[in-house]
Amino acid sequence: MRIALVSDIHFGKLSTTKELALNEDLETGTTENSKPLFGGLKEILRTETPDYLFIAGDLTSTGSPLEFKYCYSKICQLAEHADVSMDRIVVCLGNHDVDWRITEIVDKYNPRPETAADTEYLQNIYREAAQTWSIQRDGFGNSVFTNFQYKHNTPLTGIREFDDCIIFVLNSSHLCSNDQVYKHGCLDTAQLEWLRTTARNYAPTQKAKFILLHHHPFNYPYPLIGLDISTLEEGSELLQLCGEVGIDLVLHGHRHHPNAKTKKENEWTKQVTFICSGSLSVNASHRLSGSIPNTFHLIDYNNSDNIILKTYYYSPSNGWLLYNKSDDSVPVDGKMTLGKIVDDTDAIELIRQFPIDQRIEYENLNGDLFYLSLNRLNNLVKQVFSADYEIYDEFPKAIRIVARP
Repeated sequence: MRIALVSDIHFGKLSTTKELALNEDLETGTTENSKPLFGGLKEILRTETPDYLFIAGDLTSTGSPLEFKYCYSKICQLAEHADVSMDRIVVCLGNHDVDWRITEIVDKYNPRPETAADTEYLQNIYREAAQTWSIQRDGFGNSVFTNFQYKHNTPLTGIREFDDCIIFVLNSSHLCSNDQVYKHGCLDTAQLEWLRTTARNYAPTQKAKFILLHHHPFNYPYPLIGLDISTLEEGSELLQLCGEVGIDLVLHGHRHHPNAKTKKENEWTKQVTFICSGSLSVNASHRLSGSIPNTFHLIDYNNSDNIILKTYYYSPSNGWLLYNKSDDSVPVDGKMTLGKIVDDTDAIELIRQFPIDQRIEYENLNGDLFYLSLNRLNNLVKQVFSADYEIYDEFPKAIRIVARP
């Protein structure tokens, strides 16, 4: 199956393009006189023909009804262009999809000590309203947000089941509010236990099992050194649960910084692959002043051991391009294989078998080497040969290893 993965659209004032904003809302730092971002995305998806469209939260900038209305219209356009039916769009909630103005109502309520229970009651009502008010109008929620076969009590949490996969949609933003200084994710015990129980019920099926949520469950390397305070609170618990119940793939957003990793701990039943989507269209001030580009992804899921990830980045002058840089600002390759863990010792043994003074094509390498990033692969080639040989060029170009005279 092929999945188009986008995240952090931030329709509204935080968008980098007028295509995905109400013009009067745009902040500074937007691109002018550039190639169409949304228009270019539509053309690529028309060509690539994905089976599903996954959106990993933060569709809007402020969770306002108008942002959802017009963002939904754009999603419909994208689905029509890509020939993806509306029932194959899977969406989760992000922290920017919560309408903070509604959560502020709770702060203005001044309870007396004897009405503590009433205060909690009101908090729960307003919190749910902040997440669902805009979404459930105009049929939006019924189309892509709440079309679950099985629902959990937490708003916008449930299961989407198809012929080839099962998607557990989690809401890591339901406890976000205007007074939360850092918009970290939170699932709570009830959501985790529901996931554990329902995933175990699905264990006998041979269908692929995915999780879609907004916040990242563990810290990824980031170009800016500092403490990551927006990680999912129950990240370690979610990781352990995924490994125990046989989740194949976890998809999320939030960081605006694409990354991908296959992990396995000793007590897990199998490896789990995690893909962190970059931001489709947030402006440069929310991408390290533009040093991290806008991105989206295509995932060819063949099985849990063979997941092909393609990452496209946006250039204002050239439009969408397959990622082809080798710096650390985006630690993914334009095309990479995920689903298997190959350690350096095994990789070095394969690299030692490279022929000398012959053209070595990347496409003809041992299949296990495709699970290494290009940076890691090229560094290991240098580690093995650079002391005694000249190495001409780097993968993915063809290389030649020549003995020094």
